[in-house]
Amino acid sequence: MGRGKQRIPKAKSEDEFVKIREHAKELIAEDKREGIWLGLMLMCGLRISEIQNVEIFDNSIKVIGKGDKERKVPTPDWLLEALMEFKAEGRDGYKQKKQIVDRDLRKLGYEKFHSLRHTFATILLKRGVELREIQKLLGHASISTTQIYARTQINEETTKVLDN
Repeated sequence: MGRGKQRIPKAKSEDEFVKIREHAKELIAEDKREGIWLGLMLMCGLRISEIQNVEIFDNSIKVIGKGDKERKVPTPDWLLEALMEFKAEGRDGYKQKKQIVDRDLRKLGYEKFHSLRHTFATILLKRGVELREIQKLLGHASISTTQIYARTQINEETTKVLDN
């Protein structure tokens, strides 16, 4: 049995992606851990629940995701530097349970955090990254889970053939 109606993932636009990325950088410059959280979800495709077990690994991060699966995700330099400079553990650290991340990001006006993960995948696909690679980055066991992002890709030229 299937999972019912499959919906197209709600990803942010390219402009919104840039705006959130820049906001994350600004927050980090202000020594606010919320910037790290936004960066991890938007630039690494992390689920909100995965933030609490991020480990720095070479020029990337290592994270344990759903089903206790470990994956390595390349990470932009600005975000890696922030992860190394900020306190990870404790009350003020960036490694927090999802309820705390959720509460603090909502105070900044963000909601539907999973859309940041969708945005990560959609932007990668639009920029030519192969579906199999995106599958690895997201930690999906099955390519069919990742294929929902391929449905967001519509060739703008397709309907123009009707005018010929």
